[in-house]
Amino acid sequence: MMTIGEFVLDKFGCRECENKVYGIAREHQNEKGIWVKDPQLTIRDKETKIVKAVIVESQKLTINQVIERYVAAGFPRKKGKTKRGSSIKRDCLNLLGHNWRTKHLIFDDINGKGS
Repeated sequence: MMTIGEFVLDKFGCRECENKVYGIAREHQNEKGIWVKDPQLTIRDKETKIVKAVIVESQKLTINQVIERYVAAGFPRKKGKTKRGSSIKRDCLNLLGHNWRTKHLIFDDINGKGS
């Protein structure tokens, strides 16, 4: 059993109920009229997908937060054989922009850690 909706005068009557039932039947039956999917599972899956999408959206970081975390982590090394100071300089220029602010930074490689 499944609830289709509540009767509301001039908004949801017999015609709208029939349309909703026929739509559900079209989505969940094959050409011969045999039920191939459970409508209640479909409704539950839609609700779950919406909740998951909200969670994923709330966990996204802004670009400023990403830059702050990258700098706080000490500019972790990337794969390759580049000098640490030069890769930090390149990363800073890409993240912070090619402007007067980056001219005040000093890049160095001290004991394998960039600064």
